[in-house]
Amino acid sequence: DKAEGAPPAPSPTRYNIEFTFDSDVRVAITIYYFATEEISNGQATYNPKDATMNSETYHYKRGANQTFSQSTHIIDPSKFSEEEWQYNPDKEMIPVVIHCVVEDEPEHSGHSHITFAVVEKSSELGYILKPLKQKQMVDGLCYLLQEIYGIENKNSDRGKAPDDDIDDNGSECVICMSDIRDTLILPCRHLCLCNCCADSLRY
Repeated sequence: DKAEGAPPAPSPTRYNIEFTFDSDVRVAITIYYFATEEISNGQATYNPKDATMNSETYHYKRGANQTFSQSTHIIDPSKFSEEEWQYNPDKEMIPVVIHCVVEDEPEHSGHSHITFAVVEKSSELGYILKPLKQKQMVDGLCYLLQEIYGIENKNSDRGKAPDDDIDDNGSECVICMSDIRDTLILPCRHLCLCNCCADSLRY
């Protein structure tokens, strides 16, 4: 029993995970916590350290700009230490896995998109979900997705800035400075050349 006049015990702060996504097919989304990854027969499976540490599977139709926000899936991050919420490659355990699997598409059976994430304390009262890396399982092969530097400028409005104000943040090729960037350089992943200049550069 509580002593008379004692303040009530603080209620746990609970959160749900919310994000937007695009999908060209019907998909099933499941979230796993503190899970290990196993890739077998061209498919990725995730096994949480506790059988209760995953959400139910939610089903979505195809569509753009969909929102994942499920009131039935709630988690209290304070039940675990900040160290547990961080990714440690030595332990091979992923704090948060968002697994999105293609449904009802025989030609794309087993295809999936996976996001690894960590949880960080943003303040005394809040937490943020921070993406760590993303993978695609396609035709039995696993691809690690990488950021493309400069892609955010590819479709920028060329008419917004005067000619004397064009810099490396524009959408023009960095060599000819007239054609639109459409070619990626590897391994640095910069989208900075037009096709014509890229062909000339190769030779």
